[in-house]
Amino acid sequence: MKKHLVILMSLFSSVTLFSQVGINTENPQQLFHTDGKSSAATTNPTTGVPSVAQQVDDVVITNQGRVGIGVTTPTQSLDVNGRTR
Repeated sequence: MKKHLVILMSLFSSVTLFSQVGINTENPQQLFHTDGKSSAATTNPTTGVPSVAQQVDDVVITNQGRVGIGVTTPTQSLDVNGRTR
């Protein structure tokens, strides 16, 4: 019985550790991912990694708390693709 409980607990914890939330995307790339879907050309694919053109209207928040605007893998606290003002 203890063995079954340990297996069940490990499966449950792995599911919760890798959960991701996506808005307007079936394939979230980070902890929280929104896809603006401004056009068919910029809509993220349902599988795989979005291209640079598809990331242009995306906003993500990583497990480390980094925010990416137009970038799905931010390397700074706030990572913006393009010119900021």
